[in-house]
Amino acid sequence: MFCQPIFNTIGTIRGSELPNEYVLLSAHFDSWDGGSGATDNGTGTLTMLEAMRILKLAYPNPRRTEDNAAMLDGIQAVINQDNGTGRIVRIASFACHGVPAFGLGAHSWNYGQYTWHTNRDTYDKVVFDELKGNATIAAMFAYLASEAPEKVSREPVDVAARAQAGGRAPGAMAWPACQLAPRNTNPRLR
Repeated sequence: MFCQPIFNTIGTIRGSELPNEYVLLSAHFDSWDGGSGATDNGTGTLTMLEAMRILKLAYPNPRRTEDNAAMLDGIQAVINQDNGTGRIVRIASFACHGVPAFGLGAHSWNYGQYTWHTNRDTYDKVVFDELKGNATIAAMFAYLASEAPEKVSREPVDVAARAQAGGRAPGAMAWPACQLAPRNTNPRLR
C-alpha cells in the first residue's frame, strides 16, 4: 500500500466581538487512480480559499472567527462544498453532534458519473467561471453566519412535517445518529 503524507490547510480570520464562536469553511482532497483530484475536491478547496480571500479583503473584522474550531459548542455554522466544478444550485443542511452544517450542492457536470474517484478527475474538467461565483456565495454565507445576532439554532426541524402542519412546528424530533466515515469508499475493499 502506498502512503502519502497528508496535512490540513487552515486559514483564520479572528472575530472581533465573538472570537470563540466559529464559522468553518470546509472542503477536502481525495483523488484516486491517477487523477489529480481537480473536481474531488480541488474545486471545493479552491472555492473556500477564494472565499477566505474575498472575506479578508472585503470584511477583515468579522464578529465571529472564521477558523477550524477545536470546540463543537463554539461552532456557529459549517459551510462545505464537495461535489465537482459546477455552479451552486442547492443547499442541503446536515448535522452531526448537533452542529449546523450546510452543503453547497453544485451542478454536477457529470461529476458522479464521469470524474468522481476516477483517473478522469483532472484539471481540464474545472469550470473556473462557475467557481468564481461559488466563492462569492460561500463568502456571503460565511459573512451572514459571522454577523448574525444569535447563534444558529441547534434544534432539528422536520421540514416536511412542518409543511404538512401549515408551517407550525409539529413537535420535537431527534438528531440522526452520527456515523464514522468509512476509511475506504470502495465497496470491494471494505
